[in-house]
Parts: sequence; C-alpha cells; structure tokens
Amino acid sequence: MMPIRTALPVVLRSAVVGAAFVLTGCGAPAVTTSAPAVQLRENVEGLLGRNILFLEPEEQILAYRNVDLLAPTRSIPAGGDPYPLPSAPVELSSVTYTFNDSTRALADLAERTNLTGLLVIREGEIVLEEYFRGNTAETRWTSFSVAKSVVSLLFGAAIRDGYMESVEEPVTRYLPELAGSAYEGVTIRQILQMSSGVAWNEDYADPGSDVARIGQLSEASKPLAM
Repeated sequence: MMPIRTALPVVLRSAVVGAAFVLTGCGAPAVTTSAPAVQLRENVEGLLGRNILFLEPEEQILAYRNVDLLAPTRSIPAGGDPYPLPSAPVELSSVTYTFNDSTRALADLAERTNLTGLLVIREGEIVLEEYFRGNTAETRWTSFSVAKSVVSLLFGAAIRDGYMESVEEPVTRYLPELAGSAYEGVTIRQILQMSSGVAWNEDYADPGSDVARIGQLSEASKPLAM
C-alpha cells in the first residue's frame, strides 16, 4: 500500500479534478492473455474517442466496469481488518410504488432505470443487496461522486496520523504546480467542499462543458499498460 504521505498529492489532485477519481476495488487487475480478456480489451478500446457521459446504456455498462482499461487509475487495497456489515435481509419483492397513476414493483424500477445494483443499509445492517445487468458483488464499478466521501475520509485519516496539519492549508502546499493558476490561494477545505470559486460548467447536456471535457476518452488518457 502506498504511504499516506506519498499518496497525498495524488488524492488532492483527484479532489481538484472531481469526477476523475475512480475507486478500482481491492487490488490491481490481473494480467491475462486469455481470449476473453483480449476480446474485452478490444471492445473497451472501441470506446476511445467517445465521451463517457454520452455513451449508450450498454456501452456505459462496459465502460463503467472497465475504467482501468480506459484511463490511468490507482488501486486502493482493502484494509487488513475491514468492519463487517451484518446482513439482515428483508423481503421486498412485494413492495410497490405509484408513478403516473401506475402501480409498479421494485423489479420494474430496476428494468426501467437500467439499474445495475441496489444496496440498502438500515441501522448498520444490510437489508437489501441486489445486482442487475450482469453485475455481481465482485464487480468493480465507477464510483463517480461517491469518491468524494472516500476522499474526505482519507484526508481525515491523514490529519489524524500527522501527515497534514489541517484542511485550512493552501492546496499549493501539496500541488505546487497549481501556483499561478485559479487554484492559488484556495484551501484544501474549499476544494473538498467544492467552494473554491473556480469557474466550472457542469452542464451534462453540453458536449463543450467542463464536465463533458473531463469525461472525454482519448488515446492520451489510456494507461501505459493493460
């Protein structure tokens, strides 16, 4: 596992660019030359040059499962003693809801919204855990904004362990290359709270927006080895 002190600039840079941070599971992907792996790589590489935000549903599933083949990522190993979440399943197959004067079941929601996974925790216990569209409990999946909470936890751990003083430090202390940019003078707290004041266009329908540009898959973003 990479020491926290070494990892800080990596984590902070991830916080700055937001959606670029991806959780890749509990270990690096295995290297294989099997026929299915080669076919998978060819299928995923077919998405290069596309924008991950504007892929078709089936293409999204392929991309979100295999971001490590599309862009540089860093694996975060699981801890040696993870806190277990006890399971207390609740039967929800009979649960219905009303939408547009129509009564629908939970399975209808999964199908209608292209749901790939659903986890419900109540009072510290898993009461529902289901996967759809070929996903399983072992499937790695793009985390998108879920990563923001994980990044915040990592900063808390770094401060607790003495690798950082506080979130009031300037971001340029750890990323000096940002000196002279719009981020100069911005604190780590402001980065984590997305309150830096730096202009940002998050119009998901605009192919030229900042969030669309960061989602562009190109040859330049490919990992060095697959």
